[in-house]
Amino acid sequence: MNYTLESLMKELNVEIIPEQFHDIFDDVMADFDAEKIIYLSESYLRELQEKYDVFPKKFDYILYAAEQIRKNAALARYTALLERVLRNNNRKGIIRFEDHPKTDEGDRNGLYGMTVFFAHASFIPESVEYFRDRNVPENIIRDTLLNLEDALVMHRQGFACDGFEVNRHFGWNQHFVICDILLVRRLNFEMRTFTNSVKVFKNNKTGEYKILLFDCLIHPSGYLVGSAGYNDEEGALTAELLETDEYYEGYPADTENAKAIREKVRLCKSEWSVALEPGDEVVNVHIPDMPDFSPEAVEYSYRRFQEVVKISFPEFRYKAFACGSWLLDPQLRDMLKKDSNILSFQSKYMRFPIKSQGKAVFTFLFKNQLIKRIEDQTENTSLERAAKRHYLEGKYIYEPAGVFFPEQYQ
Repeated sequence: MNYTLESLMKELNVEIIPEQFHDIFDDVMADFDAEKIIYLSESYLRELQEKYDVFPKKFDYILYAAEQIRKNAALARYTALLERVLRNNNRKGIIRFEDHPKTDEGDRNGLYGMTVFFAHASFIPESVEYFRDRNVPENIIRDTLLNLEDALVMHRQGFACDGFEVNRHFGWNQHFVICDILLVRRLNFEMRTFTNSVKVFKNNKTGEYKILLFDCLIHPSGYLVGSAGYNDEEGALTAELLETDEYYEGYPADTENAKAIREKVRLCKSEWSVALEPGDEVVNVHIPDMPDFSPEAVEYSYRRFQEVVKISFPEFRYKAFACGSWLLDPQLRDMLKKDSNILSFQSKYMRFPIKSQGKAVFTFLFKNQLIKRIEDQTENTSLERAAKRHYLEGKYIYEPAGVFFPEQYQ
């Protein structure tokens, strides 16, 4: 069938056509042959699995999905277009699309989403070689690339069927195309720049840290205006960070409670210096759904990552570890035992508020995406029971951010 870009996108119910498709469409269609898209072929996928063992849980479904896409002229063509866009991007960052293929009913999951999975998975051999050229240990390479298949595992958990959730994983799985993340035992470590609207200062004499906020509105509660439950700007303070020749002045973060303090502080430059600011390189920490979240496993992950990055990415001169997660919410102290692994994890971070919608628990704690009402959520653990009560009381579990400095590991 002869498609135009518009007719192809119409058949796939893509209303907002990605800009990148316009420049490559004619070339990709001229070369197109569904049977020759190597990364959709059964022989290629079997060779990939035999060589790298990165699909140990969902390989049968991957073979099935590839066969179905090969048979669907529109889906196969979309896969080829997406793969070309990613290849032309040449590891220059994450690409975002506003719209993706879906059925007439609007379902963006399932088989249609697998077009994205195969476009990402086509880069596995190149990602392996890139990491090997960087002398990344083989076990870390494999563990890192297992993240690709994890998207399929999460889809089964969330929707009770096989597929790929595009909205959640289109951007995330590109990290394993551009190779800026390493999974080291228990944590994913992303090498990136710091983007939060805060500056961290260190006292040159005492070693004390303070975090000052800017470019945000501070609600009377201490949360940021725009966070769930705090959209009212009445009584809000505008956080601005003033710098003079002699001092910095602004609103500090209460790092224990991840809120802003609504009283300005002044930090004299003779005593305080900037330890971290936007644009600095940081290690962004992500917490995958895996066993053993013990302090020992987490500590090993931090230490081992630092050993590997010194050898494999010596040009990456990071200043701090950073994280943004519901697992950092100080309210969890009231829901968990004092010796909880989660509380141990969050205690390392100096926390500060960011705009937070309080929805992350409905992806990472309550994993069944088919249950829409909090009243109907299952309660299999003490944390699930406590979180459910919390939401039924009209409260939220937020997703604050935090940082800590790695001097102890160097």
